[in-house]
Amino acid sequence: MKKSFKDYLIEENYWVPQAGGTVFYAQDTGRILFVKRSAEENEGEKWDFCVGGGKDETDPDIRFTVDREVGEEVGKIPKVISSDLIDIFTDVNRESGMPFTYYTYFTVLSKEFVPKLSWEHTSHMWRDINKDKLPEPLHFGTKMLLDTIKRRMPHGVS
Repeated sequence: MKKSFKDYLIEENYWVPQAGGTVFYAQDTGRILFVKRSAEENEGEKWDFCVGGGKDETDPDIRFTVDREVGEEVGKIPKVISSDLIDIFTDVNRESGMPFTYYTYFTVLSKEFVPKLSWEHTSHMWRDINKDKLPEPLHFGTKMLLDTIKRRMPHGVS
């Protein structure tokens, strides 16, 4: 019997205690980068504004993991104005039963860019989350963070 992708991930110990990603905000347009997850990904075919999601069992510096994943998933990014930790989500993974923590950063870039997407994403778009219609369907984590991101928008990112 052929293994599912989820079975493979569990068997290969993909589920790890921590991961992290970043939300990109472009200072020149006031918009957030959304990426569409590939069908092979957990929550596949859904839109997410958190680029990254990198796992790392060995390095306690989650920021290093996030930066590595950003490079792998979207390529070179423009000048970073600031990048701050804005959310820590902790839960127990449904598939593995392991505790899991996800660190979310908010990264202000000088300008928008065209990401060089890896196999993990199939499309991208920049949206003003206060004015534009958001892409659908949204990843559950994106839905959870929308209010946090909206509160972040008017403060000190101009």
